[in-house]
Amino acid sequence: MKQQQSKDSFNAGLSAFQIFNPLFPTGGKTWAEFWHQQEKMLNSMQDLSDGWFERRYLGTAKARDAAKRASEAESAFDVMREIQLWALGSLQRVAEDCLACHCHMTKLLELATPASAHADDAATPVAANEDKAKRAVTIPAQAA
Repeated sequence: MKQQQSKDSFNAGLSAFQIFNPLFPTGGKTWAEFWHQQEKMLNSMQDLSDGWFERRYLGTAKARDAAKRASEAESAFDVMREIQLWALGSLQRVAEDCLACHCHMTKLLELATPASAHADDAATPVAANEDKAKRAVTIPAQAA
């Protein structure tokens, strides 16, 4: 009888840890989904950082070009125009940083909520927000 109790206790303890077993139907699915979500988060973070660096490199090149044009300007008006165009481009890049951060946070929020809460993945708020922001932030081509 004592051996049967030990076996039952062992089986009860083992069943408590089945959720962690990747071969266990629901446990394996849960862990696979967890790592899939982690991969999505990392991809979103990579996109955010890549975009940020691209905008910094672009900003540096635009500032260098604006400084060159301002130093070659023939009047104070031309200098101020170059500074204004550079400032507009700089503000656009800051707005793009804000939009990218917002989209990243929205993606993280979507990943943190249960899958049943997502009605339609094709029409996510992230895509809609990106389209709205791109239409809202329009400046002269020289400044960008």
